[in-house]
Amino acid sequence: MKMLNSEVLTRSQVKAIYKATIERIREQGTLPLSPCSDVNEKNLLCAGALLVRSGLALCCSEEKARDFETALLNTRNKSLILEGAAQIGLSTAEVQAKIALNDSLTMSGRAEGVISYINERLKKFN
Repeated sequence: MKMLNSEVLTRSQVKAIYKATIERIREQGTLPLSPCSDVNEKNLLCAGALLVRSGLALCCSEEKARDFETALLNTRNKSLILEGAAQIGLSTAEVQAKIALNDSLTMSGRAEGVISYINERLKKFN
């Protein structure tokens, strides 16, 4: 699923990124407020950051995804999320919507709320 930065993502690529994001949210277990946090020495990314991280891993490389995550955790700079989205051809408006949703939900319902939203978006690809 490698691509050039200037290419537009296909529907199947976006669908794969959404599915990978859901998996990462479940693995992480919880979502912090954007952009990220470290809780009990565990690094946590918000929904928008996980979406971009998943996209980088699938469309570029795991190394690029790790570099993005490291830069985000070191700087706490939200603009890195939108820059990463643009780099791989993800809609920055869609990523901003995930960030806004992420930050509007309570901590206890955030992960499931975002997963439900992404699942609704996935239905549009079928």
